[in-house]
Amino acid sequence: MSNLNNESILDTILDGTLDDLADLPERKPFPAGTHVAKMKLETKEINDKPAVVATFTLVETREMANTEEAPPEAGMEAQVAYILIKKDGTSNDVSQGLLKKLLALAPEEPTNREKIKALNGATVLMSTSVRPAKDGYAAQMNINEIALV
Repeated sequence: MSNLNNESILDTILDGTLDDLADLPERKPFPAGTHVAKMKLETKEINDKPAVVATFTLVETREMANTEEAPPEAGMEAQVAYILIKKDGTSNDVSQGLLKKLLALAPEEPTNREKIKALNGATVLMSTSVRPAKDGYAAQMNINEIALV
């Protein structure tokens, strides 16, 4: 894109109103239930610690634990972060164990890095629950069961 087009886009945005700007995508846990989603895995640092972040984009909800709650809309995104070490530098066995369960979906790949690459874009069927917000942390999505579709 040329600078002229960028300037034109910038002028349009700056001359517009707040209503003209896109809303920030909402990232909250899928409600407790069974969902079909596309999965994306990426490595990153969270609070100076190595982590793998799984982003799930909802395709459809198959079942809701609370039938009175409205199902989420397709396209909604939720994330689960697997922080691999604790503050003291020791292994975060819970996160590593949960990540192991996720990466086991790609048994034919020899290394974890290759498993992550192979699972990017995979469609999964997942059973979720929600851990309530506490101690300044937002509500978190738990993956109880997961399988490739």
